[in-house]
Amino acid sequence: MKIARNSPCPCGSGEKAKRCCYVIAGTPQANTPRAVLAKLRFDVVKELRDEIDRDDFEDLIAEMIRLPELDISLQAPLPLLETPEIGRARQAFDDGDYEHLDKILEHAVALIDTPQHRLELARAVLVQRDAGRVDPKVAAAAVMDLNQPRSMLLMSALAQSIAVANGNNATPSGLLTPAR
Repeated sequence: MKIARNSPCPCGSGEKAKRCCYVIAGTPQANTPRAVLAKLRFDVVKELRDEIDRDDFEDLIAEMIRLPELDISLQAPLPLLETPEIGRARQAFDDGDYEHLDKILEHAVALIDTPQHRLELARAVLVQRDAGRVDPKVAAAAVMDLNQPRSMLLMSALAQSIAVANGNNATPSGLLTPAR
């Protein structure tokens, strides 16, 4: 099936195909973070070509969500000035209000959810894969997830950053930081 250039991109980004996954190599648009991230998706998809059953897929997702615990490069940078959304997420961690935390995090992640942040996170995952610290299938699932409109990895990266900043979790090196 041929995708028209002005049609919505089949990846679900909401962008036109010509500005997302179907950018022509060598054009200025081919170097945008969204286009580079889409290219990375095509580069790693071969890792997921083997038949993966539902349980294997759920295991990949569970490992992917835990990636931000592995290395600080896999955590989301927090804004320099604390926003109300980040403040509410920090408070939910402190109160142990995990029932509402996902909803709070969805609002907070919107503050940092840019194609550039997603690309930086994807590159950090691939560095960890190349160093042998992340399974290639988990890395592929992470890159695929970062190409989705709602990224579980990005939300997990933000949650881990907030937990570390609050002193609720240790840094990947094992240090506990004092809460601000």
